Amino acid sequence: MNAEKQHDAFITKIFAEAEYYDIVRNTLYRNIPDAIKADIDDCISDVYAIAVAKKDLEQHPCVHGWLSKVAKNVARNFVRKRYNEAMSFADIPENALADLLTPAKILEDKTLQGDFIDLLKKQLTPEEYLIYELKYVKRFSNAEIASIIGIKASAVNMRISRLKNKMTIILYEM
Repeated sequence: MNAEKQHDAFITKIFAEAEYYDIVRNTLYRNIPDAIKADIDDCISDVYAIAVAKKDLEQHPCVHGWLSKVAKNVARNFVRKRYNEAMSFADIPENALADLLTPAKILEDKTLQGDFIDLLKKQLTPEEYLIYELKYVKRFSNAEIASIIGIKASAVNMRISRLKNKMTIILYEM
């Protein structure tokens, strides 16, 4: 019980001292681009929740460093989550994506189709452009693409997923 009281007192000290708060806040602001105060406040709460759960924190040789590292990890998780939410294709069925990402379906104007294909040629690697042509123009299956390129079908799936993300970004930049 004594150890629990000691831990509670130490956590109270961390919450009360501005020095610890400033370390956490500044680390979060440095590691979260375009951060708003509400996001930082949520992340600060996450850092302190992790601190409360760590029972032996008061024995740590460098609490400042530990808090800074935890804040950096919380910031990375926040940025990763925000990126994944922005780039999520989970709600779109696979067939709809194939049709959606075909320039003929998206761009009815022939000059815009040419512009889109030109952008693809400039911004995609030769392998990515080959996968684009095989998947969306010639409508080959992933297994067929794998045998043509000479890689595993699972690797084709991953490359198509990355290709969809790149193509979506290219479309939004047009």
